[in-house]
Amino acid sequence: MTNKYAPISGSIEESDVNPVAAAIREIREETQLVADQDVVLEFSGKPYSFEDQQAQRSWTIHPFGWILKVDESKIKIDWEHSDWQWFDPEKILDGSMDDDSVPKLGESLRRVYFGPHGMFSGGNPIVRRDNSAGRAFLETLEDLRTDTTNGARILATNAVKGMQRVAQCFEESSTDGSRSAQYWYSLKVAAYQFIHSARPSMSSAIAAAVLDAVNRVAQTLSDGRLDLETTYKTLEICICQRADTTNKVAAAFKRYIDSMSLSSDEGDELNIITLSSSSTIAAAITYLLGSTDTSVSVLKVTILESRPQCEGATLASSILSSLDLMNKKSKPQLTISIVPDTHISLVVRNLMTSTSKKPVLILLGADQITPLSHVSNKTGSTNLAILAKTFAPKQTQVIILSEEDKIAEPNSSLLSEYERLVHPSTDHNGNDTLVSTLSKNELNAQSPERHDAKEVFAAWPQQARDNLSWFLYDNMKRSKTGEEDAEGNRVSVHVNNVYFELVPREYIDVFISEKGRIGRDDILRRSIERAKLGVETFKDLY
Repeated sequence: MTNKYAPISGSIEESDVNPVAAAIREIREETQLVADQDVVLEFSGKPYSFEDQQAQRSWTIHPFGWILKVDESKIKIDWEHSDWQWFDPEKILDGSMDDDSVPKLGESLRRVYFGPHGMFSGGNPIVRRDNSAGRAFLETLEDLRTDTTNGARILATNAVKGMQRVAQCFEESSTDGSRSAQYWYSLKVAAYQFIHSARPSMSSAIAAAVLDAVNRVAQTLSDGRLDLETTYKTLEICICQRADTTNKVAAAFKRYIDSMSLSSDEGDELNIITLSSSSTIAAAITYLLGSTDTSVSVLKVTILESRPQCEGATLASSILSSLDLMNKKSKPQLTISIVPDTHISLVVRNLMTSTSKKPVLILLGADQITPLSHVSNKTGSTNLAILAKTFAPKQTQVIILSEEDKIAEPNSSLLSEYERLVHPSTDHNGNDTLVSTLSKNELNAQSPERHDAKEVFAAWPQQARDNLSWFLYDNMKRSKTGEEDAEGNRVSVHVNNVYFELVPREYIDVFISEKGRIGRDDILRRSIERAKLGVETFKDLY
């Protein structure tokens, strides 16, 4: 609409892998601001649709709230706009700006604004920035966003603990006990934000844990009202039961190993290659070592160190610490080899020249499993899987160990397409084409989770760090703004630090969850079930 104030907005184009990618592109086009550098995403709001009678069309809005991290002088509007201004959020939310703005601006803002009349509703919401419930909410979000040590399973548990912390603060945040219905609504808003605004790369695990917790609390409600003591106990049960899931995955892994019939003239030897630090993999290996009835007599574990934080060493330490707790009375003889990531090819090629015909397991965890079974895991996982299936396809098995919590829901706009695959038509070519299209979409949809470059160059020789630091922190900034140094040079040095990548499903042989070995059809069905549960759980928000 012309001569109306609007937020940065635009259409989702075919080249945009998801709504966030579209928002990042529009911000760059309309303001020249760069996401994750000049602006940082704070909140993702619940999408909504409405009919625009004037335009004679319907719109689906995906609201996002961003924090400006640089001086506003960096904002350079494009040809689409004649002016820009800052406005008091309250004036937008109370309708004062309706005549001067595009339709539904207040509705969009309300879903991503943490303030009066914002996402937690009302002029005096129970969860506010200046009270204990609000601080618990924000601290949980920040902890989930910045935790680069723990995997998706632990972060998902921490999200449920965050819900418990928020609920604990409700009474001291409101002296009016009759607001129990608002407690319930506020807890669901916090839950929605933990799922959608905390850690996109691990959102499936967080979503599964949080949705389970919300629906268990829902079963305790009386006339839509929430009892705080009962809620605390219910969430505590959810937290405790999550610890048991890892043990079930470990037991399922042992059953799978026992089914392999390792015994031969060469002994009952098992080789495992893995990387990074997965609490699920650590538990599985420890469980195998502590079993008195395992078919394995010799266990050889090769761990890629996983730069930049060398989580592989952390995994080895975790396994050895567990052996100490078991007084080292493990049945299998254990050998651990820790190798640099650059040795991936050498490690796998050794399998080709080995005289042993023993199977080698490429054991990977998962931070997310897409509906069509691609797996997001630590960078380096894809190289390991591809090399194994290229150099030693008959001798290696690529196995994913993961709780079913890691199964991601499909894009909501494509849910009906995925449901068609559950009940395929007789047109096999059509089914194959649909799988190929959706599979390609999933592979393209993962946004890289970038982290501080300092983690990478912390291991560099001092002289290299000294020589490059000027380019990294000074000249790089000038190159982005088009400025030149005194000699007319524009040089920039970029250091990438991306944590996760997708392992294509064609390189994966086996999935093992707490329910045992699961197939791709099981993963797809579970994904669709979770998508429908999410819609039902949050249908009454806003």
